[in-house]
Amino acid sequence: MTAMGQSHVTLADVQRALHLLHREDPESGVKRSLLRLFEDELTPIDTRGRWRPSKLLVILAGVGLTAASVFLYFSIM
Repeated sequence: MTAMGQSHVTLADVQRALHLLHREDPESGVKRSLLRLFEDELTPIDTRGRWRPSKLLVILAGVGLTAASVFLYFSIM
């Protein structure tokens, strides 16, 4: 039920509102948000101006690669 003077919100209305919101804020893009999530908190950019990943992300990637390698090694044998 809708109250008098109100209507249902359509998917197109929501998409348009989100597009307007993200267009006004240049830092709300998906790529920029992911980079901020995975960057090093103390020094996000090194001395050469390149992006620096979080130490936790590097450790987790190393553990995951090691686990996948061990799994493949024992699967093939």
